[in-house]
Amino acid sequence: MGCSPTLLLKNRESEVFNLHCPLPHQRAVTNIPILRRNRYSALSEAGFPVVDSRDPSVNVQHHLLERGGGHYIDVGGTELIAEGKVAVRGLVEPVSYTEFGLRLSDDSVLDADAVVWCTGFADKDVRATAKEMLGVEQPETTQQEDFLGPTEIASRLDATWGVDSEGEVRGMWKRHLRMENYWVIGGVIQHQRWWSRPMAQQIKLALEGCLPPAYRDTPVAK
Repeated sequence: MGCSPTLLLKNRESEVFNLHCPLPHQRAVTNIPILRRNRYSALSEAGFPVVDSRDPSVNVQHHLLERGGGHYIDVGGTELIAEGKVAVRGLVEPVSYTEFGLRLSDDSVLDADAVVWCTGFADKDVRATAKEMLGVEQPETTQQEDFLGPTEIASRLDATWGVDSEGEVRGMWKRHLRMENYWVIGGVIQHQRWWSRPMAQQIKLALEGCLPPAYRDTPVAK
């Protein structure tokens, strides 16, 4: 199928525009924090590590279009942190569990009722990364019938990404078939914004005992 010279020219012009668009866009977003220098002061004082577009290492277009991460969309959380209604521990990492929560890399302890790992596992197959994420095996617990270690948990998980025989995305944003109370959310921020709500609704229903049994098998046509 041929293309007219006019159409080819428009396509080439579009490619040039898209190629150079990040440059003026980056200059524009760099000026925003300069005009509003104290915009993130309260957030920074609350312990949230702030890096805005004044930093030369920040490329907004790269985070939005290529990486699909490295940023978040504020839907009210920033204000809660700045006002001290939500606590933040920045520049530390969890290194182990304690009886009541987590031990952090600065050797402090954080008590918690629940732990949600937002690890950013590079969209790999979660079966290959879960074992590393969940920690080392504990020899004294491997013989307990009611205990599942990292290896046993990983072996029960569904594969992530790709599609199943019905064309549905595997292992994401829904229950895993052989592992209860295990949920995985991934993808770029567009995926997360769309799917975080229905996944949260599923978890809420599960906690309330109202979630119907999981769909297990592909029906066979008769």
